[in-house]
Amino acid sequence: MNLEARFARWARGGQSRLALFAASFLEATILPVPIELLMIPVMLADRARLWQAAAAVLAGCLAGVAAMYLVGVIAFETVGAPVITALGLEARYEAFLGYAEDNGVMALLIINVTPIPLFVAALGAAVSGLSPVTVFGIIALTRAARYFGLALLVWLFGTRILAMLENLRDRPRLRLAVWAAGIALAAAALVLPVIV
Repeated sequence: MNLEARFARWARGGQSRLALFAASFLEATILPVPIELLMIPVMLADRARLWQAAAAVLAGCLAGVAAMYLVGVIAFETVGAPVITALGLEARYEAFLGYAEDNGVMALLIINVTPIPLFVAALGAAVSGLSPVTVFGIIALTRAARYFGLALLVWLFGTRILAMLENLRDRPRLRLAVWAAGIALAAAALVLPVIV
C-alpha cells in the first residue's frame, strides 16, 4: 500500500491529523518531500475535517522549523552541517545563506518557490542571524497561505483538484504564476498590518 493510500485510510480512521503533523514535522526537519502529496488524499477522504488537516500540517511545519532554527543557533557545526552534507544539500545551503545575508526577509519569502528544502532555510536563517520572530512570522504566513489555500481548493473542487494539480505539473509557467500569486498574497499579508 502506497503512502497516499495509507494516509487516506488513516483519515477515515481519525488518525490523520497526528500523522499529518508528524509528516510535516519530518518535512520541515530532515525529509524534503512535498507534504501536499499526503495532504490531498487525507483532505479528500475526510472533507469535513480538511481545515483541521491544514492546521495540523502548519503546526508540524512550525514545530520543525523551530527545531531546525534551534539547531542552527545551538549546534549547527555538530548537527546541522552533517545533515546538510549527508543529504548532499551543501550547494543549496550556501546559495540560501548568501541570499539571506544579502536580502534578509526576502529570502524567506522566496523559499516557497525554490527547490531549497525548508529545513535548509531554517538552518540558514539561524546562522545568518535572522530574528526568530521574523523567521516564524514569515514562514507561518506563507505556509498558512499554502496549506489553507490547498484546503480551500479541495473544499471548492473536491476530486477535481487532482486533475487541476496534474495540469499545473505539466505547465511550468502556469505553476510559476500560481506560486507568484501565493507569494504576492503572503507579502500583502505582511505589509498590510504595517501600512494600516
